[in-house]
Formats: sequence, structure tokens, C-alpha cells
Amino acid sequence: GLLRSVLDLAGLQALPVPDPSTFCRRRAAVTLPSWPKAGGCLVVDSTGLQIRGPGTWLTTVHGLQRRTYRKIHLGVDPTTSLVVAGVVSSCQKQDCQVLADVLDVARPQPGTVVIGDGAYDRRMCYAAAKRHRANLLSPPGKRAVLHPGDDWRERNRAIEETRFLGRPDWK
Repeated sequence: GLLRSVLDLAGLQALPVPDPSTFCRRRAAVTLPSWPKAGGCLVVDSTGLQIRGPGTWLTTVHGLQRRTYRKIHLGVDPTTSLVVAGVVSSCQKQDCQVLADVLDVARPQPGTVVIGDGAYDRRMCYAAAKRHRANLLSPPGKRAVLHPGDDWRERNRAIEETRFLGRPDWK
């Protein structure tokens, strides 16, 4: 109905319009393209998506309940500006807890540099990057300390470079 009306207004009455049952039948055979692969660098960050629905404005204004939102964690290839990974999580999950899922979707090549903000400066993030044979580059905290062990090699190097160059020059 609606599509037929739009085509009639556009003067394209000769174009056939499939009915909804045809769309449903053809939908089963459609394969969606997969995410593109990450190149030599992957930039990771997240943002919040507020959930709105009927009556949301009243609860927001009058404060009867807290607003809810979801977080979308994106991985972007900076050379092509393509989003190569996207994961949606609840607002209670921290960025560092979802990095492994983002890397699973992005399928980075060995040696890929994963760049994230200070939220990704956690042991679990370095371990997730190591599992994917990628190098995590995240600014260490101001009071970060060196740790012994192979798990901390990348982070220790970032701490030493930050101390040598200074935080602004390292960034």
C-alpha cells in the first residue's frame, strides 16, 4: 500500500511492488555481509545510547525512575574510517570488560595495534589483546607502576615511554 502510493506519486506506476509475503520468503535467503577485517590499526571506544519509549519523557522530567541506556563499543579502522566491530552491552559493563568481545568481532590480524583510552589500561585488556596477537596501546595512569612478568611487557613499555617523553609528547 504505502510503497505503491509512493511510486504512484513519483510517476513510476509501471514498477512492480512485491507483497509482504514475498519479502518474508526472500528474507530467508538473504545473507548479510560480514564486518570488514581490521587492518594494521584498530581504534576502540564506546558511547552510550539512551533508551526511550512511551512515557519516557514524563519519567525523565519527574524522576520516578532512572533513565536506562546501553553502551555501544566500536572498533574503527583509522586508515579507511570503517567500523570493523560493534558490540552492544548494558550500561553496567565497563569498557575493559567488553574489549575481548570487540576483538572477537574485529578479528584483527597478528601485529595489529589496538588503540584505546585510559579505560583499557587493565590487565584483562592486555590479556585479550595478547590472545588475539595484537598490541594494546593505552595511556597508563599517572601513578602507574612497573610490574614484573611477561603479561605486563606492553604496559611497562608504555609507562617507561611516558616517564621519558612526558605524558603530552607520548600521546
